[in-house]
Amino acid sequence: MLENISKTQKNIKLLFNKITLLVILLVLVTTVSAYDINPPSRTVHQYLTNESQVVWKLIPYEIKKQFNVNSIEADNKNSKYNTGDKIINGSSEEDF
Repeated sequence: MLENISKTQKNIKLLFNKITLLVILLVLVTTVSAYDINPPSRTVHQYLTNESQVVWKLIPYEIKKQFNVNSIEADNKNSKYNTGDKIINGSSEEDF
């Protein structure tokens, strides 16, 4: 009977050690998510510019009206800044 308890305790300890090791490995592994910088999408700067609206809470109206929401484009027709471009379209020149 004592041998049975001893085996059970050893199994519990082994299981505990495995779970502890798994948790440590999961904590140490860093998950990184990012926007694609490779062709054909190349929309990193457009996404960052669009997300800046969320971070910058006290954005002045003059700047806010220059954002064009949901205008992220993966082609290069807007790759050069032109006078009159909205902010997100203008940031696409960094992606191409």
